[in-house]
Amino acid sequence: MFEEEQQQQGNGVVTRFQQPQELALSTAGVELGRDRPSDYTAAPNADVQYTDLRQAYTKENTISEKVKGIRVENRDFNSYQAQRERAPDMYNQSELAALQQYDAQQKAREEARRVRAAQEQLGARDYFERMKQLVITQK
Repeated sequence: MFEEEQQQQGNGVVTRFQQPQELALSTAGVELGRDRPSDYTAAPNADVQYTDLRQAYTKENTISEKVKGIRVENRDFNSYQAQRERAPDMYNQSELAALQQYDAQQKAREEARRVRAAQEQLGARDYFERMKQLVITQK
């Protein structure tokens, strides 16, 4: 019965079972009940766009201040197309240092989260053992 149904659905092809993989935590999220986020602005690619009100009033959010000294060259379409098709520019030293620092902070934060989770698990296990002993001795 099952063999006939499988042959009808997949022409007898057998797929190999894969163990479930853990999902990576989002880097833009906050583990609830742990650390207070620095701001509540939505992630850049989020469906819902919103900005933290305090950040909106205390930080410069206009682009005009950032680009006022930049000169734009007069180029034609072919030069823009050639620039777009070439390999992207490499990071400079300050950008590389910032990326490495960010990666180190993310690794440290993840390690602290894992240690905290392991400590909580040990506490829960100890509590379970104490309760089990109480239940066994109360009978």
